[in-house]
Amino acid sequence: MEVSWALGAAFHLLNTYHDNMKRERHEQLQAALARDREELERRVADARMAELLNGRNAMQTEPKLFVRLLNTACSMFSNVFHWLTDGATHVLIALRIIS
Repeated sequence: MEVSWALGAAFHLLNTYHDNMKRERHEQLQAALARDREELERRVADARMAELLNGRNAMQTEPKLFVRLLNTACSMFSNVFHWLTDGATHVLIALRIIS
């Protein structure tokens, strides 16, 4: 009984820790996205001003493809890991190995 409770608590702590890490990472990514968006808007505004002054076309910058793919892969790995640990917890509870 105590082992079952301890395993259940350990899986609960693991899932809670992972949820907190995902939430913290999401907040960090949202803050970085907001900063990048502001920087991009500033650059576009500067480029438009330069276009008006010089009569040239403004250059628009886009995030690099590799960075976007890396962020996508990391978030997909994080979601798969969370799904596996959460699923394992439910299976262990269903088999009455943990409570």
